[in-house]
Amino acid sequence: MPLRQQSEQATLIQQLKKQASRLLVNVGVSEEIPKRRDEFLKAIKSVQISTLKGIHRCAHYNVRKLFDDTEELRDIKDIDNDTAAAIESIKALKRKRKDGYETGVKVKLVGKLKSLELISKYQSLFK
Repeated sequence: MPLRQQSEQATLIQQLKKQASRLLVNVGVSEEIPKRRDEFLKAIKSVQISTLKGIHRCAHYNVRKLFDDTEELRDIKDIDNDTAAAIESIKALKRKRKDGYETGVKVKLVGKLKSLELISKYQSLFK
């Protein structure tokens, strides 16, 4: 970076620091900062909790809950939310046979190992 640009940048930074100091002296601004910070931190915490719950659901789903007592795939509306969260995709299959068509469903589930890895990183289990 040329010397002139560095000098201009340093001057701008000094001006911004002076303006920030003046704003912090202002009672209204200095009182508003902690309130806004607390609101922001609550929102971040809420998103973190929601994300961790989602990862947990993907790591600990029970594949047997996809099937009924007759070992048939349950209707999607009958699958509980925790198990449904572990479904990455559903694909209808149709295959031509000599005597007509055969239909089926392909269900792809999320990777448990990846979810467990993310949880372990968050909990700092492995370093």
